[in-house]
This record gives sequence, structure tokens and C-alpha cells, in this order.
Amino acid sequence: MDQTCPYLKNPFCSSLSVSDRRHLCPNCHLFNFKKNQDINEIRREMHREMSSLQPFQYVTLMIKGCMCTSKSAEDMPRQAFLLWEKGDILHAENIIPEPDPLLEIWHYFTLTDGCFAVFESRVIKELFLHSSTFSSTVFTSVIKTRERQSKFLLGTQLQNARQAIKFVLIYGNENHYPPLSHWQIAYLCGLDRTTVTKTLKKIMREEDLDISLQEYIKKIYT
Repeated sequence: MDQTCPYLKNPFCSSLSVSDRRHLCPNCHLFNFKKNQDINEIRREMHREMSSLQPFQYVTLMIKGCMCTSKSAEDMPRQAFLLWEKGDILHAENIIPEPDPLLEIWHYFTLTDGCFAVFESRVIKELFLHSSTFSSTVFTSVIKTRERQSKFLLGTQLQNARQAIKFVLIYGNENHYPPLSHWQIAYLCGLDRTTVTKTLKKIMREEDLDISLQEYIKKIYT
């Protein structure tokens, strides 16, 4: 177990038993990503480092930052419908194989700088099947992720523009995001950028704020 790892306090890692970490840590491959980075570029780097890894035979743990899943078809507007943050497990279906019907339309978008860990699925499967503490941690992580994602969808896609924008700004503040651009707010809310700008201006007028839009967004984050 690597006690020098700077990410030991990650919500998932910190929940593991000493024994589980002793088995897991030597098989951890860390990859950093930048905000708005092409996810395919990260995948190529991943497969270069893990040359024996086959597609869809890995499990990803979010260590730091935020990554979103959106529809990938070019004729569809980009719209976040899943939000992945530190402690979340992506590709959990590779632990106990179950086809993912949405896999072909998913597109990953990096919302912030961050880092994720990649494990070969066989390593995770072995621990999952033989360690009750590890399987419990995985189940708890997946349930928490789904609950937060449901809250995110309720706060954005099922609200009007004003409510959705306020939800995203407050959510970003609570989760220590850097100030979001109008494009990022639009992406998270499922709105177009023009609607975001107009709605923010309206909110500012109602609150009688004599500052710029950018200053208003920053003010919410302080």
C-alpha cells in the first residue's frame, strides 16, 4: 500500500480497508486531465501506458476534478446528463459484466482539471468477489453517485432556465468548482449560451448589482 499517494483521502480510497488498499494500490494507474481536454487523447495515453489493456476491460475511479457525460451525436446539442466527481466509479458494468445500451452515444467532457485512476477490470473483479468490505465500498460509491446524479438532473433538466442556472452556480460553489463560463453553465443546464447570458442579466437587474457578469459569477463563488 502506497502511503505516499497524495490521493489517499479520496472519498473512495479513504473508505477502503487496509487490506483492500494493499491489493488495490499496486495496480493503480493515474492519469491527469485538463479542462476541455479531448478524452480520446487521454485514452490513447492510457492505452500506451497499459499496452495489454483491451477496450472496455477497465474500471475508472475519479480522483480529482469533474468529468461529464453527454450525447455524442453531432446533430444533438451538447447536454450533460451524468456528472462524475471524485470518488465516483466509471465503467462499473465491467466489474460484473452487463451490457451498457448507452455506451455508443456517450461522450465524455472534462469540465475542470483533474485526475482519474484506471484499473484492469480483472483486478477489481477479484477483489469484489473475495472481499466483502471492498464490494460494500463499491456498492456504496455507486449508490451515492446515482443519488447525486439524480439530484443534478432534477436541479437542471427538470427546471426552468432561472432555477437551473441558480442550481448550477450554487452546486459549483458547494463542490469547489472554479468559476464557470457561460458556455459551461449552458452545457450543464441543457440551455443555449444566449439564454444563460440573458437570464443572468435579468437576475442581476432584479438584485440591483452594478457589476459585470463575470464579476457576478465570481461573487457567487466567494
